[in-house]
Amino acid sequence: MKSARAPGPGDEKRGSSSWKVAATILAIFFAGSAVKLAFFSQDPPRHSHEAHETLPNAVRNLSDPMEREVILVASKFRCACLGCNELPLVECGCNMDRGAVEEKGFIRARLKEGLSVEEVIRLVNEKYGHRIT
Repeated sequence: MKSARAPGPGDEKRGSSSWKVAATILAIFFAGSAVKLAFFSQDPPRHSHEAHETLPNAVRNLSDPMEREVILVASKFRCACLGCNELPLVECGCNMDRGAVEEKGFIRARLKEGLSVEEVIRLVNEKYGHRIT
């Protein structure tokens, strides 16, 4: 049968060493997060050569002519929400105020009204800006 042992002077050191280990682990975690943010969270490139080359294939593969026109218009803009690092509107799907969902809805509505792609591009530029030049 084990007997209950009275706390001794070494017990405080064991308790404080576990806090040191936990503090060290947290410090390493935060340092790693800071390094990741500093080196790996850069803005997307302003003009991606790949995005421009793959877009026509994406447009050709869509069966709905209206969605092809939405993509053609959206390919001329970046998301205007200011919360997603101005991703290309074609790629973005954010639902923020003035974001991709709202902009693409605006594009669809204007195209359904019978406006041409060029007219819709002009209207989107007037309302949201962020046109890719």
